[in-house]
Amino acid sequence: LINYIPTWEIIAGITIVSLFFITAIIWLIFLINLWTNNAKNRSALKSMDWIKSIILSITMIGGVPILFLISILSAGQGFMGPTLDKEIEIQGTKIFLYENGCFPPDSSCECNYYYSLIYIKNHYLPIMHLKTKIDFYVGDIQINNGKLVITASEMCIKDRGKKLELALKLD
Repeated sequence: LINYIPTWEIIAGITIVSLFFITAIIWLIFLINLWTNNAKNRSALKSMDWIKSIILSITMIGGVPILFLISILSAGQGFMGPTLDKEIEIQGTKIFLYENGCFPPDSSCECNYYYSLIYIKNHYLPIMHLKTKIDFYVGDIQINNGKLVITASEMCIKDRGKKLELALKLD
């Protein structure tokens, strides 16, 4: 999946929809041209031309909407994915924290389907790279000596009775 930075998610969706409509119009022009050429040459018409025309028409009508749906669902976080919780910039590095929360909010700091995703922005492109997936509420994010240090929130420390900290190489 291509994960665009939050400010580009709308632009990515508009671009995909625009490319879909441009492709559909080009396919439609191609098919109309094929159909008119087949209709003009009725005397010399071969059955292979009609079969090719029918196969291309079915491909256009059935295949293009399926490709459109696949491309929309593969861009970004999708429609039912985790939500953006924090956007942090530390030492020139943009970090995005996405959370998939519990319903109702869980007091024990985690539930079976809770997780946080930490993304780091690509330096040159408007996309994000997944750094880690963790199963606790994030309290603090820092960069120390080229390492990304993630500390659990105070709520998690109280519930588990120990301090949770995760250190990852930044590069």
